[in-house]
Amino acid sequence: LILGFSLLCLILTVAVLTTVVKVQKIESLSAMVDKVRVPTAMASSRVVNNVNASLAALRGYMLSHNDRFAKGRAAVWLDMERTVAELKSLSTNWTNRANIEKLEEVLAILNEFKAAQQKVEDVAREGNDEEATKILLAEAAPRAEKILSVLAGEEGADGTRSGGMVADQRGLLEKDSEIVANEAAALRVLEWILLIAGLVIAFVVVMLVTRSIINPIAQVQEIIDSCKSLDEYNNQ
Repeated sequence: LILGFSLLCLILTVAVLTTVVKVQKIESLSAMVDKVRVPTAMASSRVVNNVNASLAALRGYMLSHNDRFAKGRAAVWLDMERTVAELKSLSTNWTNRANIEKLEEVLAILNEFKAAQQKVEDVAREGNDEEATKILLAEAAPRAEKILSVLAGEEGADGTRSGGMVADQRGLLEKDSEIVANEAAALRVLEWILLIAGLVIAFVVVMLVTRSIINPIAQVQEIIDSCKSLDEYNNQ
């Protein structure tokens, strides 16, 4: 009986400790996904979109000299600065050192890219479109390509990009999400196993307790019946 109750206590202890450990791990990974992986993937993609949008606005201004494009480009850079600040904050919790180094590289190039774009706009505003185009091709466009290569990957023959920091962050996001799902599934299976084991041991303990109580009572009853029979025989 002592062994049975000890086993029940052991199973209960294992179940509680395992649950606590698994839940803490799931909570930690969920927080990483929710507060780091998802925002990083979104912010990285937004930087890529802003690079393309700023170039499009700059080309629009060069072609039309319409200040609407200049204002649009300025708005893009405001969003770019907010997004970059968000990425810098998020990077303190990144687990891949290579991505941190890539971000530092992108930040350095972005400053040069912004300055090159402003130079193109200033020259175009003076009416020197030919010189502005030269600066665009020689200074702005190469830096944009480098930024996009780091973030979105090298451009393939089909015009698509792959293998950059954005793809890596999405891969980490998917990996962490998969780990969370696997940990939750493993926890459910373990809880079922412990529950079944506990029920089996409880059943065995109940049977042993029942026997330990019923057998002595039955023996006492037999003795009582024997005594009654002996008394009846003596009275006869």
